[in-house]
Amino acid sequence: MDKKKSISVLIAAKDEAQSIAHVIESHISLLRNTTVPIEWEVGILDDGSTDQTLKIAQALQVRYPELKIWHNDTPSGIANAFKQLAENAQHEWIYITSGDGQFPAEALDLMIQAWIVNPITTLGVRGSRFAAYGTWRSLISFVFQTSTRVVLRNNLRDPGSVKIIMREISLIDTKSKSTMRDAELLAIAHHVYSGLQFVEIPFLPRNTGSSSGTKPRNLIMNVWDLLVLALLFTRQRNTQKPKTVAF
Repeated sequence: MDKKKSISVLIAAKDEAQSIAHVIESHISLLRNTTVPIEWEVGILDDGSTDQTLKIAQALQVRYPELKIWHNDTPSGIANAFKQLAENAQHEWIYITSGDGQFPAEALDLMIQAWIVNPITTLGVRGSRFAAYGTWRSLISFVFQTSTRVVLRNNLRDPGSVKIIMREISLIDTKSKSTMRDAELLAIAHHVYSGLQFVEIPFLPRNTGSSSGTKPRNLIMNVWDLLVLALLFTRQRNTQKPKTVAF
């Protein structure tokens, strides 16, 4: 008999008081009612929120004792928060989403349906993301997708989206320290592990809070990480090494 698959559903939140309750409750409801035979847990990292995000999560923990909560006194940044969540996860596979509600629980449901049949890294592709973004954010997203495709020589389609990925992969010490880390890990999953599969998922406009992805500091860090990866891949190709990923 095949071993039952297990997944940790993890939520990163910073100042998401208006949306965090719905995000937590909708994901727990989905997992409680799923017909897919999986073991699961739900955890949230409050990454230095200055609003009521942590208190709301703690109140929900009374109603949902399976909910796990972690807290940082000061913000650690998106990439560090995601890595911390992976370190805290208890299951073999993980799914990390944001506390702003842009990725509805339906996205996880669609991805689980594909992953349970073919248990490899599963990336959610946001067909509506450009409609949900403004002009500036859409341009940045397009450049990010195109540049990672050129550097990594693989069309990741939507590297900044949610994914079901092995915890083992997500804990790899990457060169990237920004959100470019997502693309680097997906490249590793593609080249070293069992490959990737893509699932079209819904994506909602942001109704609360503010996006940090377009802040100048984050953009500079992403560009720097992309340049580092470009140099590594160029060196690898020039030395004509076998097809391995040099991270």
